[in-house]
Amino acid sequence: MTRRLVDTGPPGWLDIGSYGRYGPGRRDRLSSAQVAFIARTVRRAPEVMIKMLNQGGRGLGSVARHLKYLDRDGELPIETDDGDPLKGKGVSKALLDDWDLELDAKRPPTADHKPRQMGKQPKLVHKMIFSMPAGTSPDKVLAAVKDFAREEFGAKHRYAMVLHTDEPHPHVHVVVKAMGYDGNRLNIRRATLREWRRQFARHLREHGVAANATERAVRGVTKPQKQDAIYRAQRRRDSTHWRQRTAAVVREMTSDGEIKPEPGKAELLETRYRIVNGWNAIADDLARQGQAGLAQEVRRFVTQLPPVRTEREWIRDRMLEQAKGSERAQLADRWKQDGIYRAERRRDSTHWRQRTAAVAREMTPDGEIKPEPGKAELLETRYRIASGWNAIADDLARQGQAELAQEVRRFVTQLPPVRTEREWIRDRILKQTRGGERAQFVDRWKKDALASWQVFRAQQQASEHARLRELEHARQQGLERTGKRSGTHRDDRTR
Repeated sequence: MTRRLVDTGPPGWLDIGSYGRYGPGRRDRLSSAQVAFIARTVRRAPEVMIKMLNQGGRGLGSVARHLKYLDRDGELPIETDDGDPLKGKGVSKALLDDWDLELDAKRPPTADHKPRQMGKQPKLVHKMIFSMPAGTSPDKVLAAVKDFAREEFGAKHRYAMVLHTDEPHPHVHVVVKAMGYDGNRLNIRRATLREWRRQFARHLREHGVAANATERAVRGVTKPQKQDAIYRAQRRRDSTHWRQRTAAVVREMTSDGEIKPEPGKAELLETRYRIVNGWNAIADDLARQGQAGLAQEVRRFVTQLPPVRTEREWIRDRMLEQAKGSERAQLADRWKQDGIYRAERRRDSTHWRQRTAAVAREMTPDGEIKPEPGKAELLETRYRIASGWNAIADDLARQGQAELAQEVRRFVTQLPPVRTEREWIRDRILKQTRGGERAQFVDRWKKDALASWQVFRAQQQASEHARLRELEHARQQGLERTGKRSGTHRDDRTR
């Protein structure tokens, strides 16, 4: 069970470890450890991070590749539970042999293997990352992770770690053998990770590094967390996940930036209400203990909590930050167009498929389609543009610049034809087919549309027949029950 650092009861004490729920009992005073924890939180001490890497770890090949990546193929030292760093070509393979992972891979699943994972190969190792924000001493981070691993896994599980400093934030990769010395597997749950974060922060503080470990909700953080692959793709500005989320928000966002409310927002607001009440109660108790300065910091911390936002609201606000005033509608329109354009390039655009099917349905074998009202406006615009260019050519000729005037007239004759969107789609269809193939192509589009409708109609009819069968079955059952009751009454009267 995790140790709670602020664990007191009504009226209104904040249980930091349980999202603002009240603890089981009332305490008259906060301990020095609790006061220090509160001070670190409201002063926003750097938060430690432990990330589990869930991909891989079930096969010898994936574990070997991971270790080879960690030590950069022998360039970086691997710290082990034996205390002796390993460095050089082939040390990762030697480590695997020393851990006897090949035997673990052949071992049948044990009783503590999770039921939802039955049928899968049990994990041979657990992979995790311990990291701190940029500016933290890498050596102290490594020393803290060593102390943590020695305390948590020593004499229980084999482990190894490598310090990486190739990114602004120092981080340590840790690999822990899942099977322990006692034959039991290491199972890591959410509560386990919460406790590990607290212990990691404690070890960092012992090495002189300001560190804290609190829940996101306690700090007012509501920004959505995503998997590591999505996070890295977002940093590269190449995240399909975020593009799809943003496009969905844009489609429903009004010009004023409004979106539909979400059911989950109420739960977030309820959590924030409990958090604020808990912090205010702590401020009151600190004031009673004579720590008016820290109480004031707590109240200021509460007023500076970020607003409660769902993921879709967070995306909306990020978009609106990029544009102001009239630019908002232009930004939304650009996002919509960009989504259609990208889908078309992938040949997966529902927009263009629907437009092309509509044109193909009305197109004659000769390639004719109905005229559109907007065509007249386009032609009027083109007439004014051509007249303007011809007037410029005349003026250039009068000024003695006959060659440039000739180039202007040539430019006018080479302007692309005036076409509406439906005419452009029609011409693209006809460009793909020639002669007698055109009618076949158009006929194929019509047949595809008809086939789609027939499939839809058949599904509707099947659903309707199933519903009628159920009604008829229920009616027959009702008649049978009525008949049985009537027979029973007749037997009773006979008796």
